[in-house]
Amino acid sequence: MQNVLRLLPVLLVLAALPAPAEAAELDLSFGGGFYNPFDDGHGDDYGSSPSFSAGVLVPMPPGPGFFFLETGWIHANGNDLGTVDPTFETDEATYNAFPVTIGAGVTGGAPESPVRIAFSIGWQTLFAKRTSSFDVESSATAHGIALDFRPRVRVNDRMYAWIRQRLTILSESDFDDRSLDFDGAQTEIGIALPLGGGQS
Repeated sequence: MQNVLRLLPVLLVLAALPAPAEAAELDLSFGGGFYNPFDDGHGDDYGSSPSFSAGVLVPMPPGPGFFFLETGWIHANGNDLGTVDPTFETDEATYNAFPVTIGAGVTGGAPESPVRIAFSIGWQTLFAKRTSSFDVESSATAHGIALDFRPRVRVNDRMYAWIRQRLTILSESDFDDRSLDFDGAQTEIGIALPLGGGQS
């Protein structure tokens, strides 16, 4: 969590950066949805989990490219022993994961089009803290690739709505008493607020 909080000043600095007048200086985005792990053991124990994100997108004029920096939160409750003995009752295991992603992409379509589609690839570091069914706390990290497909629809000059499908391919997170594979699919909907005179 501390690593995520350290990124907040970076977001604020990016928000203050000047940009050419012909393009949006940056977009602030906020979204929420669900994370679904690909790994069967992870999915059986924790299932689908709520996820939230916030980030900054900085256009690279005059072309359709952009850089982005994003952080987020994934929370899950589950039964670590459910696949071993479903009748064994324990407290629920929980984890909180904080993915931080930096990357680049391109946006297709004319700038004046009400509907555009963005594709991007990024490097993600995921910081996770887990409490097991036996109240054992441990932390772990994972690293890997995030691939995004994000259609968006202009609401007005100050906002657009988007839906994103993200695929993550990450290394395993090794906690004290088990490993978790955070490869998965993440579906979110959200809004973006262009700052600086137009949408990128």
